[in-house]
Amino acid sequence: MVDGVVEAVRPQAEAAGIAVEVQGLGGKIRGDDQAVSRIIRNLLDNAIRHAATQVTVSITEESNRAVATVSDDGPGFPAEFRARAFDPFTRADASRAGVGTGLGLAVVKTLAEAIGAEAEIVDHPRGGAVAVSFAPVT
Repeated sequence: MVDGVVEAVRPQAEAAGIAVEVQGLGGKIRGDDQAVSRIIRNLLDNAIRHAATQVTVSITEESNRAVATVSDDGPGFPAEFRARAFDPFTRADASRAGVGTGLGLAVVKTLAEAIGAEAEIVDHPRGGAVAVSFAPVT
C-alpha cells in the first residue's frame, strides 16, 4: 500500500525536484486501508512541499506497533510550532501563507485517532519528520 501511495505522488515530487525513497518496510500497518493511505499521502504531500531535495518514508516495527515515519531534508518544525502543528489551519510561519491550507496535518491527526493510531512530530537529523504509530501488530 505504501509503495502505491509513493508512486501516486512521484510525479508531483519529480516536478519539484524531490527524490522520494521508501525504506525499511519491516512493519505491517493495521487499520482501515483508506485512512492509512490518506495519512501517508498527506504526510508525503507536506514533506514534498517543504523538502529541499529528499523525502523518505520508512515503516518499522517498534514495541509491537507499526510506525510510519515520513521525513524530509527541509527546515523542519520550529519548536514553538510543534504544540499546534496538528491544529486546523495552522502553518509554521507567515511566509508559508501561500502554500497549502494548513489542514494536512490536522487530517492526519484526526484519521490516526479514528483508527487507534497516534501522530507526532519527531526530531530528525535531516529536517522535518512526522511519525504515526499504528495499532499493535498481531
